[in-house]
Amino acid sequence: QGSNDKERWITNNVTEGIATYDLNMKFVYYHQYNVTLNYKIIGKPSKYPPLLNYSYFGKILTAELVLEYTGIWIDSDTVAIISKILQGSNDKERWITLQNNEIVINESKIFTFEYYHQYYVSIIVEPVEGGYANVESGWYNEGVSLNLVTYANKDWKFIKWEGIGNGSYTGDLDSIQIKVNDSIVQKAIFYLKVTIKSSQGIIVYYSYEGKQYRLEEGNEVTIYLPKGSQLKLEGYPVSFLYSFDSWSGAISNKSNEIYITLYKPIFIEAKSTYNVVSILLIISIIIITIVVLLYIFKIRKK
Repeated sequence: QGSNDKERWITNNVTEGIATYDLNMKFVYYHQYNVTLNYKIIGKPSKYPPLLNYSYFGKILTAELVLEYTGIWIDSDTVAIISKILQGSNDKERWITLQNNEIVINESKIFTFEYYHQYYVSIIVEPVEGGYANVESGWYNEGVSLNLVTYANKDWKFIKWEGIGNGSYTGDLDSIQIKVNDSIVQKAIFYLKVTIKSSQGIIVYYSYEGKQYRLEEGNEVTIYLPKGSQLKLEGYPVSFLYSFDSWSGAISNKSNEIYITLYKPIFIEAKSTYNVVSILLIISIIIITIVVLLYIFKIRKK
């Protein structure tokens, strides 16, 4: 007595029959609550329903939840566990409930579990020292819009986004919005700063990606290149009055032609020096010329 449609005391022992001999019988009654459960999915439906593990007459059973409200008798003072993540989920797509999926059975109650369909969005910064984005990699609900903004570190420059997946973006805008309708990879590409300076009297030729460029004497240029790329530098005097001296800054080298593999932002300068031999030769020629002219002038005067 005292049992009703919400709470009951019940035994699963046989309670009826004909006694044909003396027998001591022990009846075990279980206190149970009628718990009403259902679930709903927000977003794309799943082929797999949540599973419920619960205690019934002291044994652990498994049942599938249905979308309609369904009552189920569960032993009191036990813990029923509902699937946190549904079957069919993987590392790119999942169905998950954000609710506590463990229920302490101490009363008759109605439970509705909401499962969100989510996609994994990867936000990659390449290289990592180049900068950062305002949004991190993670799981996002289907249909949500993400506003992504990139920020370059000192001596680096944002170049472009490379996107993979439905709703992703590929282009050179640093501030974008994407809609999560698929598993997405968004890669932010940063280039490092290279500053090249030519001293007075030196012309610099710099080459990368199969193209050559010229930097006139006494000038400076800044370019941005991918980490790991190769830069060729050549320094030549503009006239015989000058000679190439050395490279200074990130590289110290006396050779007028060098190759640099870029791993970090750099400043490099082509240094010049006066060509002493040429200057002395010119002075000597001038002196000799003057002496000769004076000698000729003196002879003619006589």
